[in-house]
Amino acid sequence: MFAEGDVVAWWTDEHGRGVDPDQPGALRMEGTVLGAVRHPQTRQVVAYHVRCVNNLGVVYLTTVRPDYGHQPVRVEQ
Repeated sequence: MFAEGDVVAWWTDEHGRGVDPDQPGALRMEGTVLGAVRHPQTRQVVAYHVRCVNNLGVVYLTTVRPDYGHQPVRVEQ
């Protein structure tokens, strides 16, 4: 599980689906966790809201979801 403020990275294809890093066309994404989304009954974390900054400095929000194949890992800084 990740906490608010953790920096995480994950790999996606051009459509945002999670992929392995060695897959052709894989894109490395990185951002800061803003919060977790929990299942209403089980309270299990089902997604993370993540703040990202692109190479032009534009800030955007994305959702990292294990059910989309995302495999986030904590980035050591």
